[in-house]
Amino acid sequence: MAAESEFRKRAGLPEATRFVRAVPDWEAAAAGARSIKRGTAAVEPRRKDLCPCGSGKKYKNCHALQESIQERHLGRNVLLVCGVFTAICLVAFLVIEATYFFPGDLLMYVKCARTVNADHRSDYVAYLAGQLSPRFMSYFAIAYLLKEPIASIILAGIGLVALLKSHSIPVAAKLFLLVPPAALFVPVTLLADDIGIRYIMPVLPFVYLLAGLGLATLVNAARKVRWAPYAAAVLCGWLVLAAVGVYPDHLSYFNEAACLLDKPGEIGLDGGTRCGPAWLDDSNVEWGGGLKQLRLWLGRHAAGRTPTLATFTSFPPEAYGIHYQRLEGYELAVEPTPGLYVVSAHLVARIPAFSPRQRLAAPHPADCYRGSLVVCLRHSADSVTRPAELAEKSSHAQSAGTVSMHGGGDDPAQA
Repeated sequence: MAAESEFRKRAGLPEATRFVRAVPDWEAAAAGARSIKRGTAAVEPRRKDLCPCGSGKKYKNCHALQESIQERHLGRNVLLVCGVFTAICLVAFLVIEATYFFPGDLLMYVKCARTVNADHRSDYVAYLAGQLSPRFMSYFAIAYLLKEPIASIILAGIGLVALLKSHSIPVAAKLFLLVPPAALFVPVTLLADDIGIRYIMPVLPFVYLLAGLGLATLVNAARKVRWAPYAAAVLCGWLVLAAVGVYPDHLSYFNEAACLLDKPGEIGLDGGTRCGPAWLDDSNVEWGGGLKQLRLWLGRHAAGRTPTLATFTSFPPEAYGIHYQRLEGYELAVEPTPGLYVVSAHLVARIPAFSPRQRLAAPHPADCYRGSLVVCLRHSADSVTRPAELAEKSSHAQSAGTVSMHGGGDDPAQA
């Protein structure tokens, strides 16, 4: 106390002065502890120097120690992440081996994966919006924008904006949501065959996480934006409606944008599915899933008739009790004879691209298409179905699932 009183006298301070040890500002210290200005150059503090934070401790016992602890924690976290990833890979390996009933060759899955594209034709051309080309750089982006429900796309967009603007979400979490899907999507776009959205399926879980973040953002924004929760409810309802409307033909689903430009009147509860073959082919529209519904439709509306069938997949229609005459794809580009035709939506999409003047045996997809198979009646000139009968048959077809029906005269565009 005597020393403190003597200091007051020398400094000219009043006796009532009290000295309080300042509590260091750790946030400011964290930003400036690594550098001390000496003259005009910023240098690293030495371990035995006083810490720039003002704590009075040596740098080695203050912020240098904290940084060392943080580095050790970072190393532990990296090891933990690597260990978890290794465990995931091990579990995946065991699941794959169990699926193959634990074969003697542990690398059988790898060897089989290498042969996936062994039977692909080098001269195969992809189809996109009526055009044929060896590759479309925008193929998978367009496939996503057309095959994914619009409500899901909107929510994912909101989630992406919220993720980029957020200051509370850790950088590691942001990188987890952005880097893996980009690392998957770019190689697929550059290297994969343009034959189906299924090639970017590993990207979709990350997109759905962003969509979940977008939904949470709308719900939590109720205090600032009153309509945000209602928008969230509408988008969720839109998703449910899309799932119910396209049932059971989810594989052939297209959103409303597929019909919006050319055929907005074709938009229905199943979105723009009717216009799908005008944009994409292959497994985007058909993979043999309509044969069961076809058998039911034939039993109700064409009992005893033998359809002429042009399918895309190799699954035998006989397995569902369908008796048919085989029609090869190239035969669809010529004038068909009268009869009942069942044509794969894949062929409905692709044949006009090869032969623009021929609409093939089936009608234009925007006129009657629904699902993965198209059924049409090819009539002779003296046996044209009356309009009333056509309307009745079309209404029956709408309730038949993946199959629709359309009749017409001798015009190939309506046959």
